[in-house]
Amino acid sequence: NAARRKGLIPTNPAEAVELPDLVGVERGTFTSTEVKVLVNTAKGEWKTLILLAYFTGARLSDCCRTGWSDVDLVGRALTYTQGKTGKKVTVPLHPELQAHLEQLAGTDTREPFVMPDMANLKSGGRHGLSEGFKRIMRKAGIDMQTIQGAGVRMLSKRTFHALRHSFTSALANAGVASEVRMKDRKSTR
Repeated sequence: NAARRKGLIPTNPAEAVELPDLVGVERGTFTSTEVKVLVNTAKGEWKTLILLAYFTGARLSDCCRTGWSDVDLVGRALTYTQGKTGKKVTVPLHPELQAHLEQLAGTDTREPFVMPDMANLKSGGRHGLSEGFKRIMRKAGIDMQTIQGAGVRMLSKRTFHALRHSFTSALANAGVASEVRMKDRKSTR
């Protein structure tokens, strides 16, 4: 397209290529019992990361970058700006997450981030956070629900991102209206 716009070629030859239909993979969810097993298996900041994702529905990068300035323990809410959409989101703190954050806040350490060691880590790669979460799942004995993807690639239906879907499912099971559940969650990828 750049060459066509510059007048170097009359048409884009790639436009004639028919792309194959993509087969989407439906993401799995975790039960509340499985989340408890994950939290009990996890060490250090991983406990906080899993609780944040499950009780807020936030993406991995947003959870990692959660600052103490985002947390209102008195008002029992977490307010953050989604990295992907730029939308500001406020989520009420679940009592379990509230208690966990209060315990962390009770330390004498003055850090800008709730999880300072994870705040600047990358999610991808062999040593990234997504792989770290898979190691916790394996150690906890929780099935990743791996399936055959397109070609030779294997895909896991349950990854860290499945905690986001679990949050929405938990809201549905609690009787929260669909309009409320999907507010600010239209894009889940």
